[in-house]
Amino acid sequence: MKEGKYKPAIKEQNTIHSLKFEVCGYIDLFTHANYRDILIDSLQFGRKNKGISLYAFCVMPSYLLLMLKANIPFMLSDFIRDYKKYTHHLMMKIIQTEDEERRLWMLHQFGYYASRHTRNEDYQIWTNNSCPFIVNTMDEALQWKNKIEYEPVRKKIVIDQKAYIFSSAASYLIENNKIEIDPLTIV
Repeated sequence: MKEGKYKPAIKEQNTIHSLKFEVCGYIDLFTHANYRDILIDSLQFGRKNKGISLYAFCVMPSYLLLMLKANIPFMLSDFIRDYKKYTHHLMMKIIQTEDEERRLWMLHQFGYYASRHTRNEDYQIWTNNSCPFIVNTMDEALQWKNKIEYEPVRKKIVIDQKAYIFSSAASYLIENNKIEIDPLTIV
């Protein structure tokens, strides 16, 4: 690759961003606990080992909403790349080996999406875009946090955002919670 040709979608690597990681074809992969656990465990690993501050998250059936930042010297684009790659490989291992009724259909679908891009391997779970939005002020941060945590109510999954346990809105209510949420600060 020539120098200067590649321009990352994340322009400000160490500022707070709102992100959306979508499953190709909006396949409802995260209705199953084993896939959700991969997402949550990988976010916690990112907090502890990849310099990520996590301010809000919500695991929906076919996408993941996040508000986070990479702390210096880490880069947000590196985290996104590594997170998607790692979770992809773990989820594909489950899809390929476990007996699930949608197994063959999902393999076909993810194979189709992979065939549309030359840089892919055999399967593609995540879309290539992360829908990044920079969060500049505390007001914006609170709006994004509320929007992310309110998503299950908006989609009519629950009537109270704190009742949705796959979100930062309920994370402090759950005993032995798998993931910690960082206090929100704008620098």
